[in-house]
Amino acid sequence: MLVHLKYLIIYTEEKALSPSFSNLCNLETLVMNHLEGSCMILSPWFWSLAKLRDVRIKCCAVFDPDIKVRKFDGGAGEWNMEDVTFKNLKYLKLKDLSVSEWQVDAEKSFPMLEKLDVISLWTSQIVLEIFPQLKKSTFNIKEYVEQMTGEDKLDVCFQVKIGRGLMTHPKTGCDGTCPNPTGHVSYVDSLRESLIHLQEYMVINAVTPTASTCNIHVMIEFLVIILIDVPKDIICHDKLSVLVARVRELTEEVFVLFCNLEENMNEASGANLNLLESIELLKEDLKNDFLKARADSSQLHFPMSDGPLFMTLLLTNLKDFVNSNASSVTLIKKEIKQVKEDLEIIRSFFGYVEQELHRDLWTRVLDVAYEAEHAIHSILARNHGLLQLIFILPDTVEKIKLVKKEVQEKIPKSSGIIVANAPNKLVERNSSSTVGKIIVGFEEETKWIIRKLTRGPAEIDVISIVGMPGIGKTTLAFRVYNDKSIVHHFDVCAWCTVDQERNEKKLLVKIFNQVIGLKERVSENDIDDDVADKLRKKLCGQRYLIVLDDMWDTATLDELTRPFPELHKGSRVILTSRKKEVALHGKCHSDPLYLRLLRLEESWELLEKRVFGEERCPDELKDVGEKIARKCGGLPLVLDLIGGVISRKEKKEALWLEVLNNLSSFIFKDEEELVKVIQLSYDHLSDHVKPCLIYLAIYPKDKDIRISKLKDLWNAQGFEIKSADEVVDELISSSLVIPFDNSICKIHDLVHDFCYIKSRKEKLLHFLGRSKSPSSSSSSSSDLMARGILIRFKKYIFRLNENFVVFNPEKKNPYVKHLLSLKVYKGRLPPKSHLKHLRLLKSLDLKGIKLTDSLKYLIIQTK
Repeated sequence: MLVHLKYLIIYTEEKALSPSFSNLCNLETLVMNHLEGSCMILSPWFWSLAKLRDVRIKCCAVFDPDIKVRKFDGGAGEWNMEDVTFKNLKYLKLKDLSVSEWQVDAEKSFPMLEKLDVISLWTSQIVLEIFPQLKKSTFNIKEYVEQMTGEDKLDVCFQVKIGRGLMTHPKTGCDGTCPNPTGHVSYVDSLRESLIHLQEYMVINAVTPTASTCNIHVMIEFLVIILIDVPKDIICHDKLSVLVARVRELTEEVFVLFCNLEENMNEASGANLNLLESIELLKEDLKNDFLKARADSSQLHFPMSDGPLFMTLLLTNLKDFVNSNASSVTLIKKEIKQVKEDLEIIRSFFGYVEQELHRDLWTRVLDVAYEAEHAIHSILARNHGLLQLIFILPDTVEKIKLVKKEVQEKIPKSSGIIVANAPNKLVERNSSSTVGKIIVGFEEETKWIIRKLTRGPAEIDVISIVGMPGIGKTTLAFRVYNDKSIVHHFDVCAWCTVDQERNEKKLLVKIFNQVIGLKERVSENDIDDDVADKLRKKLCGQRYLIVLDDMWDTATLDELTRPFPELHKGSRVILTSRKKEVALHGKCHSDPLYLRLLRLEESWELLEKRVFGEERCPDELKDVGEKIARKCGGLPLVLDLIGGVISRKEKKEALWLEVLNNLSSFIFKDEEELVKVIQLSYDHLSDHVKPCLIYLAIYPKDKDIRISKLKDLWNAQGFEIKSADEVVDELISSSLVIPFDNSICKIHDLVHDFCYIKSRKEKLLHFLGRSKSPSSSSSSSSDLMARGILIRFKKYIFRLNENFVVFNPEKKNPYVKHLLSLKVYKGRLPPKSHLKHLRLLKSLDLKGIKLTDSLKYLIIQTK
């Protein structure tokens, strides 16, 4: 009545099964277990089940297709299968078997066999060559074991099959050491590969995650890290054999535990706990006995220029690890969580105070944070991970706890001195920097502003000029402020450069002194609390023009404009800002003026005047001069910088061509000025937006950037981005990104250069194959410590081959293992591209990559 049965699990106390089982002619899967733990004999009917595809048998002393040839010898017997055929069998698992001889014609008996699991098989002879499907692996096993044991046959083997091929752990000597200590390297390699294959098997086959499977991953990762570092001369030589033997014992226990879990055996939980205890004991012994010396992190050198950026990226990365189910993270997830929680607490204190007020303490915070990141990445990447695991990471966790305690004691949480997103440093700005500036272009804009100032409503109005750094906002405001028609139109005029000053009373004193004149000037050291009232009284009854230059936040704007009386006199305020939101906040009647870039003819006029003054450019230089002007992108600041460069050169075409062909290099010579201009806007961005801006450097200059793709880019880097539109809006509002329509934006070359400098300086990105860029040819080991690498293929400039450090695990720089992102743009990948060693890689972007014409197989595997 069960002739259609396909799956059968048998638990029995009988020594043999009834012949009636032979009627199950459609049986495909058979699992057999003997409850008493003794051996069970398989009767001849078993061999008639020709549709069997999956057989799992435990506790069989005699596996006998023909009862007539069965022989008993101290509980062992013969297994003769030479005349038996399983034409459908793909998977055979044998456990706890005891046979004296195994005879089988595998090509005939198991023509479809793909997987063979043999666990604790006791035999005096196994002919490994009988399985041609597994021929390569079996020959390696036979050769290896014979080499290790000095015998010409397998004696006792512990074998587990994962995927295609056998993995074996040979029998150890009676004293628990390796049978041949001189063979440590190959023996260790065998153990390591076995563990790695087991881990991959668990991941690929999606083994149900439980506390036990999680602990198995912990055990595997710990043992693999030991085995990888054993050949690196960090273990005391006289104790190496003992350590390898202990690792072997734990490895066997891991395999047994895994097999028990697969079969839902009750004793698995107890073994699980015992194994965890054994691993903790081994950790202590490694620390106190086996390892030669403690690791030293004092030689590490980390970038320290932008601590808040690093902390933002680190905490984001740690959060990803805590939320990850990756097998590699399980070993140190507890430590990662502790580091994340402590650093979040520390960072919250420094969100309320200026890092400059506690510079030494902030530096120590960054030191231990960098140490923690390096230790965690080294362990996860299996890059000298043993010393990091045993020494550095535990020490760093304790250091962070001590620093946290000190921060909590020294910095009151309620201090609230500095607002969020305040710049790291005050940047002094010369308020007279516009005097003597060459002013070109913006005639239409100038007339528009003058009309707004001299006409329109009688109520007070705010005329805002918004634009990116270096575009000429202050220059334009200064031109209007000094126009004769404006000077005669207003009774009182005052100019106040706000910049980074956060003391509103001090700013009001500056305005007040200009209003009252030189005779009654008030010292900034004698600021009265009622300076706002005094200013209001002086302005009452007068038509006034106040310029608030370089305004950064709405709160300061409100404080400064509060004393301005709202009389119907036609008074005006000119506001310049890089931030769109500030301009919109201050709007009364007039819309903000969004300043454009200079047109080509205006750019050339400005450059010509900067170089030749009132004279004209010679005809032989005009063509190359216009090309230089075009490459400056219409930004007055860049035109002014380049004009200064070529004005100091001889007026020769060859020298000007040198500037044209190396324009970026000449701009970068004044890198401090370049960075300073953009840095102010960057400092005022929200913490989570800063890395989003920097990563725009991966786009080529003048590239249209689709907003819809930015979220994928940022999320791939692990940034916490809920809405790409909100981030882009903040970047546009800060005049760092130029919008074209609702779907496309760009960044100016100057901003791109800033992002490029910043990304390299902070070790966020390393660029290879980028021609005519500063430091583009460098590929030193320190450069390759970057979190990401962008490879841009250009013919005759950069070629990829399998020996390249990223693609060849044998020739890799150790810090390449720490890569979080890799982008290869165009070109052709080498035929043998190995990325498996990049265990921390989060983002892989292969755009426009050509595959070899001779490609036959392509394997892309993700976990």
